[in-house]
Amino acid sequence: MKDLKQKKTANDIADMITNTVSENVNKIIEVLDLDLCDLISELNGLDKNARDDVFSILINNSLSQLKECCDIETYHTISRKIDDVTDYYEPKQGDFVEIEEECDYIANDVMYKVLGTKDRKLDLPLNVSIIKDYCFSSEIKKEQFSNALMWIALRYITIIQYIKYDSWKQKYIGENSSVVVN
Repeated sequence: MKDLKQKKTANDIADMITNTVSENVNKIIEVLDLDLCDLISELNGLDKNARDDVFSILINNSLSQLKECCDIETYHTISRKIDDVTDYYEPKQGDFVEIEEECDYIANDVMYKVLGTKDRKLDLPLNVSIIKDYCFSSEIKKEQFSNALMWIALRYITIIQYIKYDSWKQKYIGENSSVVVN
C-alpha cells in the first residue's frame, strides 16, 4: 500500500501559505464595502406602511427560522461571531454606531422572548410597530427607525446563516476527517 503522505518542500509550503493568505485577503476585501445603507436603499420609494411590511416580513421570517434552528445556548456560543459579522455592515456615514448597541439589545430581547427563554413569551407574527413604540428609546430618532429595524433583521439573518454555515462545516469536517493534511 502506497504512503499517502507526500514530502512537501519549503517552496510547496510557502506557496500554500501565500495562496491561503491571498484567498483570505480577497474575501476580507470583498466584505469591506458592505453597508447597511445599501440594504436600506432597496426600500427607497416605498411609503412608511410598505417599509413596515418589508421589515415585518424580514423579522418574522427570520424569527420563525430561529425558533427551528436556534436555542439560547447555541446563540451564546456564536454571539461574538454574529457581532463580528454584523460590524461589517456598520454605516460608513452618520451616527448609527451610537444606537447599534441598543438595536443589538432589542434584537436579543425579542429573540429571547420568541424562543421562550426564562418563561418569557412573544408570539409570532410580530408587528414592527411594537418594536418602534415600545422598544426604541428616545435615543433612536424617527428618521433612524428604518436603519434600526434593518439592523435587527440583519442580526437575525446573520444568526441563521452562521448556524447553517457552522452545521455545514461540522458535517464537512466529519465526512472528511480521514483526509490527512500535511
